[in-house]
Amino acid sequence: MPASHLFDLLFNPDQAPSSGLFILIGTDYFLQQQAIDTILAKASPEGSDNVRWFSDSAEWAEVIDEVSTASLFGGDGKQVAVVPAVNKRVNNRESFLSANKERLERYAAAEYHPGLMVLISESALGNLGLGKTLNKENRVFDCRIPNASSWKKDDKAIREKALKWVGVWAQKAHNLKLNKEAAIRLMELSHDNAGIVEMNLLKLELLVDQGATVSPEQITEFVGGWEQKNTFEVVDEALGGSSSKALQRLDNLLRDGDAPQ
Repeated sequence: MPASHLFDLLFNPDQAPSSGLFILIGTDYFLQQQAIDTILAKASPEGSDNVRWFSDSAEWAEVIDEVSTASLFGGDGKQVAVVPAVNKRVNNRESFLSANKERLERYAAAEYHPGLMVLISESALGNLGLGKTLNKENRVFDCRIPNASSWKKDDKAIREKALKWVGVWAQKAHNLKLNKEAAIRLMELSHDNAGIVEMNLLKLELLVDQGATVSPEQITEFVGGWEQKNTFEVVDEALGGSSSKALQRLDNLLRDGDAPQ
């Protein structure tokens, strides 16, 4: 049974687990963050005080201690541990998945979990027994967007969901309306990367009216032509509207390491 896809979770957030073990697949940081935000809204509704982000060299003892301890702040929120790059060797040590395979299987099989452990793997779990078990329980979500040239039926269905998400996210986060053709064009110019989609939506937020319906032609002009504009030209164009928030968000995204395309 293949992993479920992130878009299934985003469109049906009630599927999000509130305890136990949960695995995200892929390297698209923005989609991973969308998944984690959805999970935390259910598992830790009181905010990020109950969440601990580990490094890629996390030790099992620290992680299991985090999810086995009741919240110090009380309330209904679970303690959440997020561990990245669990499939990678770090400093010539075994990956977190390989080193803790049996421990993870026992943890997943436990009847009660006081907390939630979220693991991020850059690649699929393959024939790993843990992955097969969690797949059956809808606890593995693929955060990758298939290539547009893929002929596989499942990949085509996921791309349709991705295009739907682009339109929903544009409206929800940026107050912009995109039809399917515009979403297709935006995905093309964003190289099927959700982080670049977000960057390009921020560009559009600067350059079109709030609440506007953005055409494929406008996306080609404003997104595809961005590299021909210098910073001063863009700011001059943005000054005609209420752009301070969009500029701040664009700056934040740049600081996070996503370069304009």
